[in-house]
Amino acid sequence: MSGSGGWPMSVFLTPEQKPFFAGTYFPKSSRYGRPGFLQLLQKIAEVWRKDPESLALQAEELVGAVRNEAAKESPRGVEMEAEER
Repeated sequence: MSGSGGWPMSVFLTPEQKPFFAGTYFPKSSRYGRPGFLQLLQKIAEVWRKDPESLALQAEELVGAVRNEAAKESPRGVEMEAEER
């Protein structure tokens, strides 16, 4: 959504398979101003235990934003030219 991507991509979903958080490349441990993957997992588990409704609401907002963004794009086909031999 930021316009830049990366690898690997981690996407966290609700049980209804709606994304509520995503990001690319989380180091194993926190460093360089980036949360570590292990700390991220612990934080997500904590929030899910304490306030799953907030993550469900975040998922609805994210899905809505992605749908709105996708609706702005007009469908485009792939044009292929036949090669003459």
